[in-house]
Amino acid sequence: MSRSAAEGNTGMPRSYITASQALAWASAVLVAAGVESGQAADTALALVRTSLRGIDTHGLTRLPGYVAQLRGGALSRNANVGIVPCGASLLVDGDLGLAPVVMARVVDAAIERLPKQGVVSVFIRRAGHFGCLGTHALRAAEAGYVMLLCQQTPAIMALPDARGPAIGNNPIAMAFPIAGRAPFVFDMALSAVARGRVVAAVRDDESIPDGWAIDSEGVPTSNAVAALAGAMLPFGGASGGHKGIGLAMIVQLLAGSLAGAAQANLDRGGSVAGVGAFALLIDPSVVVGRSTFDADVAAWLVTYADAVGNDRYPGSASAQKEVARHRGGIPISFVDLDAWKAMSTELNVPFFGDDSE
Repeated sequence: MSRSAAEGNTGMPRSYITASQALAWASAVLVAAGVESGQAADTALALVRTSLRGIDTHGLTRLPGYVAQLRGGALSRNANVGIVPCGASLLVDGDLGLAPVVMARVVDAAIERLPKQGVVSVFIRRAGHFGCLGTHALRAAEAGYVMLLCQQTPAIMALPDARGPAIGNNPIAMAFPIAGRAPFVFDMALSAVARGRVVAAVRDDESIPDGWAIDSEGVPTSNAVAALAGAMLPFGGASGGHKGIGLAMIVQLLAGSLAGAAQANLDRGGSVAGVGAFALLIDPSVVVGRSTFDADVAAWLVTYADAVGNDRYPGSASAQKEVARHRGGIPISFVDLDAWKAMSTELNVPFFGDDSE
């Protein structure tokens, strides 16, 4: 990895790390923090793949926060994920495990049941921060299945003039296979923008655009620090944000109330442990037939492409970026680079940095 004159979106110079270096280093960091090797590998893979796909706010940059939670006891270092069948559903206790560990077991357990059931619903409680939901859903889509996933978060979102955070920004994602092409992957927080981008703005000492957040007095703000002390605004500006709030309540019911997940406390560093989630996995082969499913998806994608003048869809750009970053490396801000080196030194883990070669 070497320093580069390349500029990121913020104009900040960046360094680069290869996917293989990142996987080896992130796994070693987690093992040094006490995580069982298999669970460390699952977590490292999810973080690296998220960064490869260009979702930098939810990829490797989250590793120091996870390590802090592991060392502080908020997350389990060797989670015993409990999965109990209940009719057509799976009831999951994540044992405060890292979310990639929990989701790897959830997806595998659901896929095992899909050929007979066709549809499996999953209610998850006591899991760690999910990071990029789309990365977890992609696991199912690449195996040929449809997956919907939504997560309860602590209350961090509210409408303008609110006296404090009212509800989580409760992200939601869906992924499904497309024959001969990269899977469809749609992933969004129900706030105007993911809170991780505000955390990144604080880290990089930047302001945020209008319409992202309110301060602690309920007044819209462009100050990232004030935004973290206040609340995120919901998406749906034309509706006054009520669409975002309504959807957040639906997710809260599915991923919180029905999952038996108590409301989690917010870690102001941007991560949280002990959250609930809801997933729905569908086998198109059982429900409608694979060939019928593939033909219909292809047909409406053609209609869409003809109307908009290109063949891009959610997930296609991330798939292309993943290929490009496999070739050119994962860009790292100098702020992350310094933090990662410090963490590596503290844990006595060799760092694949520009000063170590």
